[in-house]
Amino acid sequence: MKLIYNYIAKRFIKIFLLVFISALSLFYVIDFFNNLSTIISNKVKLSFALSYYLAYTPKMAYILLPFIFSISTLITLGYMAYTNEILAMKNSGISTLKIAKPIYTIAIFLVFFMIALDNFIVPYTYDKALLIREIYIENKNQNLWAKEGDTFVKINSIFYNQKLASDIEAYIVNPDSIKKVIFSNMGKFTKSGLILEKPTIIDLSKSSINLSSKDSLRLSEFNFISFVKGLEYQTPNIIELYKKYLSIKHNRFLYVSEIVFKIVYALSIIAILPCLIFMSTNISARKDDFVRKVFLGTLYSLAFLGILMLFNAMAQSKIINPIFPVTGFILIWFFYFLKKVLEN
Repeated sequence: MKLIYNYIAKRFIKIFLLVFISALSLFYVIDFFNNLSTIISNKVKLSFALSYYLAYTPKMAYILLPFIFSISTLITLGYMAYTNEILAMKNSGISTLKIAKPIYTIAIFLVFFMIALDNFIVPYTYDKALLIREIYIENKNQNLWAKEGDTFVKINSIFYNQKLASDIEAYIVNPDSIKKVIFSNMGKFTKSGLILEKPTIIDLSKSSINLSSKDSLRLSEFNFISFVKGLEYQTPNIIELYKKYLSIKHNRFLYVSEIVFKIVYALSIIAILPCLIFMSTNISARKDDFVRKVFLGTLYSLAFLGILMLFNAMAQSKIINPIFPVTGFILIWFFYFLKKVLEN
């Protein structure tokens, strides 16, 4: 039995890695050509594009893993059924569930891997990917604030690739009042700070308002990072969502649905497995039957994951409480196909 388990596990891992690399490569190619015009028009460096895709990979891997696992299971067991290997094992007295034991073991490992990936890696890498996309690829203009010491600076538009800023307002403050207000149409980030071009300075520290201007003014405390670090994205993990659920009374449906979906999406690998085993182990030694049932199994997987996402969207919109419908759907799906497998 150990030799059979090792044989099935090795074959599955080879197919899984092949499908995984193919799916990620397909995503990279499609997304790259979809953003090619933006990359060219904004003169994005190759290093920034590579950093974006590297940071986005964990999030994409998390999304694709259940689907990749489904296809790998269908191909592995389906091809074994197509070549009559499954039939030979059954005739030797090995049940269908025992044949699938190595895949169940791998599925359990992947569940824990997905939970760890989603809660300890994705929150940081996905935030970084969004930051790189907005700053260096899409070059979005935003109203950004930064504070250094007793000076606040607001930039209406910032051009990250050129290190330029426009429509700048600076406020130098006391604990209880504003000392100076500075306006500038254009500024440039340098190693020595933010250089304002032809700024208008309004001095409010005296009894009368004094208005003056200069050719340039350097705000040495402010650099490019001062404004970039203000762009914060928050992809919360389960612990953070649970803390928000306890501390914030409104929008609890949102936090409950997110927690349920994070757990259920990882467990979907195990929940969908009886369906995949039933579809793949009943393939006959005909090529058309192999193709047809692998295709149908893939559609079942997409339908299963799609329904989970639909429940999640409905829960976030406060249409349903996600716990009971999701739990009921998964249990019905799981035990229905498990019954089919045991009858086989």
